[in-house]
Amino acid sequence: MKNKKLQNNNLGFSLIETLVALSIFSVSILALVATSSSSLTNLNYSRNRVVANYLSQEGIEAIRNVRDSAVILNPVDGFVDFEGIMQSGGCTSAGGCNVDVLVNSENPGTDSGISPCVGDNACVLYTNQATGYLGTNFSDDATMFNRRIQLIKQENDTGIKEYKITSRVSWLDGVTQKNLQLIEFIYDWQ
Repeated sequence: MKNKKLQNNNLGFSLIETLVALSIFSVSILALVATSSSSLTNLNYSRNRVVANYLSQEGIEAIRNVRDSAVILNPVDGFVDFEGIMQSGGCTSAGGCNVDVLVNSENPGTDSGISPCVGDNACVLYTNQATGYLGTNFSDDATMFNRRIQLIKQENDTGIKEYKITSRVSWLDGVTQKNLQLIEFIYDWQ
């Protein structure tokens, strides 16, 4: 009879064992949720950084395209034409400029698509809903990205004209301002 009584006492979990098991399970789930949240935040930042890198590189390529188009259209003084386009577009000023790549590709060798950045939101990029491309058309939907391109003439002893192109893309990641900057040099290669 004593053996039956002992067996009945050992059949289930005690209240303390159940609470300990639930607390371990809760801590495990909480750690999993915290890790997932951190992973999503990092994934979003990485996606924005990749987009910013492409936009910054696109700005440099657009400036290079203006230079090449100006030289092709005017083989003698094409680089002088390029310098004039950059100055009238505000690219050589402290505020910099922005380039609408689609407009620029339709009118190579002209200042179409180049606009000076004046004010805080002057260099915002907009999404064209019809094409999905980003540009500077204010009638489209604003994105979180700003792009400023600046050209600084470099002094050298070689006599070759040289400009430093700085393409800076900024965006808000939550409440934190993020920036990505690419630098390239462009020459009068005539």
